[in-house]
Amino acid sequence: MSFKRHCSQDLSLTTLQAEEARGDDQEADELTKFFKGGKKRKKIEHTPEEIAMFVEQFMAKLDVAAETDAELNCASKPAIEKLKMLPELIHVLEK
Repeated sequence: MSFKRHCSQDLSLTTLQAEEARGDDQEADELTKFFKGGKKRKKIEHTPEEIAMFVEQFMAKLDVAAETDAELNCASKPAIEKLKMLPELIHVLEK
């Protein structure tokens, strides 16, 4: 009789462990969904020609800023045009 009781206790313990494991899986799924966030944006693919054109245009803007800074230096004024472009440059490089 004690063997039967012992086996039934083991069975109920195993059932409890299985239920807890399922609960843990559900919690993990909920956490994953929560931290995953919203929909991901689809990454826009650019052709090599488009990228080359964009880089060329941006470099031209940097050249203009450098020329403006040189003129401002000659006039003994603060040359901050290139510094003004720094946030845009960082944004472009992060892409």
